[in-house]
Amino acid sequence: MARTRTPRLNLKDAQSFAAQPAGKYALELTDVKRMAAQSGDLFIWEYTITEGKRKGKTVSKVTSTSEAALGMLRDHMEAHGIEIPSKDPTISDAHKLCKEVIGWTGTAEVLEREYQGRMTNDVVRLEGEEGEEEELEIPDADEVQGYSAKELKEVVDDHGLDIELSDYKTLKQKRKAVNDALAELREGEEEEEEEEEETDDWPTDDEIDDMDADELKALNEEGELGITPPRKGAAALKKFRKAIKEAVAEQRGESEELEPVARDRVEKMTRKALSDLIEEYELDFDADDSAYKGKKGLVQLRDEVAEKLDEEGLLEE
Repeated sequence: MARTRTPRLNLKDAQSFAAQPAGKYALELTDVKRMAAQSGDLFIWEYTITEGKRKGKTVSKVTSTSEAALGMLRDHMEAHGIEIPSKDPTISDAHKLCKEVIGWTGTAEVLEREYQGRMTNDVVRLEGEEGEEEELEIPDADEVQGYSAKELKEVVDDHGLDIELSDYKTLKQKRKAVNDALAELREGEEEEEEEEEETDDWPTDDEIDDMDADELKALNEEGELGITPPRKGAAALKKFRKAIKEAVAEQRGESEELEPVARDRVEKMTRKALSDLIEEYELDFDADDSAYKGKKGLVQLRDEVAEKLDEEGLLEE
C-alpha cells in the first residue's frame, strides 16, 4: 500500500496581506476576484505596488454589486477606463469587464482603515498611466526628394508644417519648401539628442552606492554639484551620499516632489520610522536626542515632527 505523503506548508515564503502604510503608490492591477455575499457579490480588486520601498506588496479594494453600492462600483470601473454598457449587464458580465483591465497601471491613494478589529487598505483616487504617443520620424532630405505630391501633403499635415503647398507650382519647389521647413525640426531633434547624451553621463544610484568617499568628492567637484564635503564618520558619509544622489537626480530631471504624510500615520510611528522619515524629508531633528527618550519623549518627537511637516506644507490632515 502506497504511503500518503503529508503536505508541507511553506509559511516562510507565504505572501503577507498586512495593511500597507497610507500614501500614494504606483500600482498594477493583478486580479479581480468575485466573492459571494448576502447583500450582493463582491469584486475584490487586487493591486501590486510596483515602485518604492514596498515594491511587490499587495493592496486591495472591495466593491459590491448591492444596489446601494453600485455607484462606487461604476466609478471604480470607469477609473480603469472601462466603458459602461448602455444595457444593464449581469453580475457575470460586469465581472468579465473588470477582468479585462487586469494589467492596468497607474497611481492611487492607499488608505488605512479598521475593519472587524484589524487594519485593512482601501484604494481611491486612481490615475491611469497615459500611453506614450508614437513619435513621428522626421524624414531626411534625400527621402523628401523622392516624395510625390500626396506624400508631401502627408508630411505637412503630420508634422504641422506652416506652409501651403499650393503656393508652389512645381514638385521640385514643393519638395524644397518641405525640406526647408523640416530643417528646423531636425535641428531641434539633434539638440534633444545632445541633451539626452549629457544626461546619460551621470552615474546611476547603484553606481553612487558603490563609490567611496574620494570618488563621491570627485563627482561633487567635477559635476559642480555644490555640496559641502562631509566630516569624518559613517553617518556624515551616508548623508553626503544621499545629497549626491538627490543632486544627480535633479541634473537628470528625475527629482521627485515629497509626498504629504498623514498626521495619524505620524502619530503611530515608532522611533525608527520617525528617524527614517526625518532623514528622507531632511527635517532638522535628531530622533536619538536625550530630549526624546522614553514614551513621553517619543510622543513629543511625533508632535514636533508633525508640526515641522505642517510648516513645510507636507502634513495631510
